[in-house]
Amino acid sequence: MEEYLDFQPTLTERAQIKQCIETNAGIVQQEEELRQVTLNWWQEHQQGLIDLPKNKELMKLRTEFLQTFEAAVRPIGLLDRFKTMGVIASWWEDAYEVSADLKRLANLGFKGLIDSWVDTIRDALEDTESKQSGNKFDPLSHKIVPALVPHYLQQLEDAEAEVARLEQEKEAFEQGEEGETSEDEEAVNFVKQLEEQLKELKYSIKDGQKRLKELQGSDRKKGSIKYEKKKGYDIKSG
Repeated sequence: MEEYLDFQPTLTERAQIKQCIETNAGIVQQEEELRQVTLNWWQEHQQGLIDLPKNKELMKLRTEFLQTFEAAVRPIGLLDRFKTMGVIASWWEDAYEVSADLKRLANLGFKGLIDSWVDTIRDALEDTESKQSGNKFDPLSHKIVPALVPHYLQQLEDAEAEVARLEQEKEAFEQGEEGETSEDEEAVNFVKQLEEQLKELKYSIKDGQKRLKELQGSDRKKGSIKYEKKKGYDIKSG
């Protein structure tokens, strides 16, 4: 005989279901347990990833991660066996097949992996042909960029937002949506003023991108990450 469950009477709209689940004390507790168990698992098994450049045992590490993560997480009850193992399987596919980061780590070590990231970013910034052909890869979205130059990313983001705002304002004014002026000369001057602001903002973005290229230059270029490391300076404190 089948049993049916009904919603609580307080749930009168479908949109309330999500909120009810997310604020349920039991679920919140389980999610916190899942987070803590995951952190504990990583603390216990991260050494396997650290040792990868030495032993190069990629498939052994994959098996270890799959088995131990599933055994640690599944008792919490939020994910079944297949979904739990799918977490590691999906991460491994992305890190091993898609980005090839694990392969590079095993062959080049951590320093070589980071250097390959920097080279990829620098090449993408300098590859103007791909940008013109519609290549969707954004080098500034790479995971290492925020760690290297977070202040430049914020400056670029703010400047690009201001450029977009001024371009819309300029276009709206030219179409007469900002109100008509009685003097043609005033209108022309206003448009020129907007154009000058746009030029200044676009120039500031170029300066930020130029600085990124400098930081990602070779070990012979003063001011680059590689140059600082070669000289023995502590680049983490910068």
